[in-house]
Amino acid sequence: MSAGARASGPKADGQARSNRQYTVQAITATDINAPPSPSPSHWLLTEWLTHIDSIGDILRKKLQVLALTNLLTANIPPFPHLMLENLQSLLTIWTDVAVELGQEAADESEGDYLWHNRPGDVPEWPDATPEDGRKRALSNQDPIYTVNIREFVAGRLRQMVERAGGPQVFETEWLARIDGAVVKAFVDLKLL
Repeated sequence: MSAGARASGPKADGQARSNRQYTVQAITATDINAPPSPSPSHWLLTEWLTHIDSIGDILRKKLQVLALTNLLTANIPPFPHLMLENLQSLLTIWTDVAVELGQEAADESEGDYLWHNRPGDVPEWPDATPEDGRKRALSNQDPIYTVNIREFVAGRLRQMVERAGGPQVFETEWLARIDGAVVKAFVDLKLL
């Protein structure tokens, strides 16, 4: 075969097809008009919000909601904007958890039946074992029992509203985008 001649046959056709596939993949990968893939932070927050309803244990759900809500105070981009973009999901989650925790709550628990274990408020058992004492010490520091979800959400939401430019800006820029039924259900909680 001469230097200028090309190989032909099934093997050559397969190589040409393979080269075309690589070329198409390379062009597609460099397509500047393609929508950007979400950042890892965006992906993680989306997955978290999507799956939080599947948590059946209220103790674990409350802990997840506390962690998620605490992201409202993050100043590192992209979290402030991401949290505002997902405000409807957050309002729905907060409403669901606050309603669930308030269903059997005593008056002194202020709408969160898990919020009861403030240090010093729980009397010692007369027949408590050392193991009971260790569990009590851990429980007295556990945010599930030491943080009232309603107060926590309200406080973090107020901070976010202020960082967004105040109540007026927050309402016109962000709250106006949310379904009216979701806003009404959250407002009916009277957290703010």
